Amino acid sequence: MLCIPFYIMIDTHAHLDLISNDPEEQDAVIARAHEAGVHTIIQVSVDTASNLKSGEIAQRHHSVFYTVGLHPHEADRVSREDIQRIENQLDSPNVVAIGEIGLDYYRHYSDYENQRKLFDAQLIIAHECQLPVVIHNRESIDDVYARLCALLPPGGIVVHCNSVDAEWTRKLLDIGAYISFAGNITYNRSLTDSANSVPLDRLLVETDSPYLTPVPHRGKPNEPAYVMHTAQFLADQRSITRDELERATDANARRIFGLI
Repeated sequence: MLCIPFYIMIDTHAHLDLISNDPEEQDAVIARAHEAGVHTIIQVSVDTASNLKSGEIAQRHHSVFYTVGLHPHEADRVSREDIQRIENQLDSPNVVAIGEIGLDYYRHYSDYENQRKLFDAQLIIAHECQLPVVIHNRESIDDVYARLCALLPPGGIVVHCNSVDAEWTRKLLDIGAYISFAGNITYNRSLTDSANSVPLDRLLVETDSPYLTPVPHRGKPNEPAYVMHTAQFLADQRSITRDELERATDANARRIFGLI
């Protein structure tokens, strides 16, 4: 288990390397997050290059932990060496999950069968290293769910940027998943029922920055400091204070990512 100080809020899914390639600007983004009360960031990787960049950012900042993984969009060009590089990074104490991994049948950027093979290969890695998985799903929930059931990760499941309905959300909860919501819930009210169906002890909050910027900053690039707006929206929906929601989601993030 990793020991870190008590933090107010954790952004459980950010892409700092996609906000900027400039380390100084990344540092400024992290500083703004700290000022806003977001003192831990999970930097999420999507390909071989970002796996390496994520490690570099985490080395510079004690408040950043990271995932290693290959996004389904990479499935047509992934090599055995790319998988091996993921395995080589698992010795880092700052690696807290395998991700983001999964299936994407919306963009058609890679062959569906190749996506499924890549997904299964990374679920097997998660089994071997006992780490949680961060799941990407877009228009593919049937296959995502079937593969998670077949290769249920012992380290746990985080469903990133949940977009499925309340019925599917309950199925994911039944296999032990933690469910994360991003800033799009502040303007896409079709997600409200799904969010309200998640017990407070399984709820996570993220930015997916630089994407899905919440109201009132919609139209600008997203960043971890803005996770507070999503937290406030979710708290209002549950008629609880933001402090109650922050404490709950902070505890949940520590539990699933092994942060104490």
